[in-house]
Amino acid sequence: TEKFLSAGVLPCLILPYSPAATLNSIIFNTQTPLNLQVAAGEEGMITCRYKTSIFNSLQWYKQLSNARPEHILTSVVDGILTKNNIKVSLNKSEQFSVMSILNSEIQDSATYFCAVETRCV
Repeated sequence: TEKFLSAGVLPCLILPYSPAATLNSIIFNTQTPLNLQVAAGEEGMITCRYKTSIFNSLQWYKQLSNARPEHILTSVVDGILTKNNIKVSLNKSEQFSVMSILNSEIQDSATYFCAVETRCV
């Protein structure tokens, strides 16, 4: 049985309320691959790359068809976090995160999003 994972791109444009807002306050997210098919029981991986100089945290979300996004995990520091069959790694210096769905099941079929939160400076 095959399942289908879809990585949505969640572009973020954050402009702090400040007359001195600079290009450094703009965040660009890209996710690859955009579409991923994984056989049940296999691992699926989605990479999120971002560009910002004011990183606070990175969140991953799962969205089922016709539903609101559901928060999966938030990463603040470099390393690996796990929740159920989801594993998320964060590399702040290289500005990317990888979300892996381990031992995938049909219930994992969804659109997945990453989002970067900045801190106010």
